[in-house]
Amino acid sequence: MESYAVKYYGDESVRAFVPPPLPPKPPVRLAGLELLLEQANHSLGRLDGLASVLPNLPLFIYAWVRKEALLSSQIEGTQASLSDLLLFESKEIPGVPDRRHPPGQRRICSAATRSRAGVHERPGAVFS
Repeated sequence: MESYAVKYYGDESVRAFVPPPLPPKPPVRLAGLELLLEQANHSLGRLDGLASVLPNLPLFIYAWVRKEALLSSQIEGTQASLSDLLLFESKEIPGVPDRRHPPGQRRICSAATRSRAGVHERPGAVFS
């Protein structure tokens, strides 16, 4: 059964998928997946260990989120480089007002902002 929440902003409405509550019914059967779960848990531990030696974890996450947003947007046909995105965000393009930036850069920046907001969203909140 699919459920959606609707929120209105002026004349526009936005729908968001709301998954059913946990635990699922019927319960998830994990028999036979123990080895895969152990390998995934081991990989997460390695990643956590690597994160502890990074000199600036927030900067790494900032760059990774932008790179992911850029790759996702390229799949959709947007043509922009990581340098274009970083220049757009820093507003260091002399003499070019924001409205004249290519729509692709605005779209990628928006996707990166949404990704960052998702990391900080309150548990249980449908919209931020």
